[in-house]
Amino acid sequence: HLHEPGLLYNLRERFALNKIYTFIGPTLLFMNPYTPIPGCYALEKILEYQRELTKPTSSQNDLPPHIWTISAMSYKQMFENGKNQAIVISGESGAGKTENTKYAMKFLTSIQLHQEHGYDVQKCRDDSTGGIEDQILGCNPILEAFGNSKTVRNDNSSRFGKYVRIYIERENHKIRGAEIANYLLEKSRVIIQAPEERNYHIFYHLCKGADSELLTELGLADVTGSVDLRKFEYLRKSGCFTVRKLDDVALWQEVIDSMKTMKFSEEESRAMWRIVAAVMHLGNVDFSSGGDDHEPCRVNDVKPLSEMARLLDCDLELLEKALKYNVREIG
Repeated sequence: HLHEPGLLYNLRERFALNKIYTFIGPTLLFMNPYTPIPGCYALEKILEYQRELTKPTSSQNDLPPHIWTISAMSYKQMFENGKNQAIVISGESGAGKTENTKYAMKFLTSIQLHQEHGYDVQKCRDDSTGGIEDQILGCNPILEAFGNSKTVRNDNSSRFGKYVRIYIERENHKIRGAEIANYLLEKSRVIIQAPEERNYHIFYHLCKGADSELLTELGLADVTGSVDLRKFEYLRKSGCFTVRKLDDVALWQEVIDSMKTMKFSEEESRAMWRIVAAVMHLGNVDFSSGGDDHEPCRVNDVKPLSEMARLLDCDLELLEKALKYNVREIG
């Protein structure tokens, strides 16, 4: 008989032994330790789960509970039952949804390659194909930079929903593609954040990680070539600019590497950074009341608006008009 006291006691005892995964029937519970557990996600371990749990006679009880158990069972049952499989990862903020999603994707995208190498640790470690599998995983740094933020409860909180589809061929079990649908992005975070929270990571990655040449081109750097985050309205409201457990410079490089893996062109990359910078300048556009009905408001300082127009390659006068007037079409 399953009851709440027994369940909580079991979870507490397992957690004390660094056993952070627990099965309750087909449901896998995860207790976030907020600290690395040695060997928990090592290559040797993923190979063990891939080797054992994809056997025809295997079951979820053959190895200790893990996110890779769920991944292996879904992969195995997809071919045994001939039906699509879904892994639902849910929980409150800071529960570990983002990381477990990445580990599940890593398992599913590497299983075929590891099978080809006979689950040999050294061969698997040395092989970096740069194929579709790497591209599927390579999108994560970009998604996290543009969709994650520091909140009071979580230093790397996903502020959007994500639905990942991975397409695998029925005959040879090889991955042929993937698509990611994003939804419910917390757009309001761009313009205002609560105290001790941050805007989306990408703003800080860019300002701290990019070279002075790019930052100057984007109109963000001062005479020293660095960026004073306190000068930007959309970043200074919360008073939080750094996160102890996040290295914005290193994460900027991960984003750049990810864009190369995803085969972004130089033109596409530059366009992205120009848009990000334009949003930062938009926050510094200050308005005051106009004198009459024909001019509802005035732009007090045209400089940030001029920077926006330059970065977005649009006419300054038209941009100002678009921000000052609300046009509604009827009929």
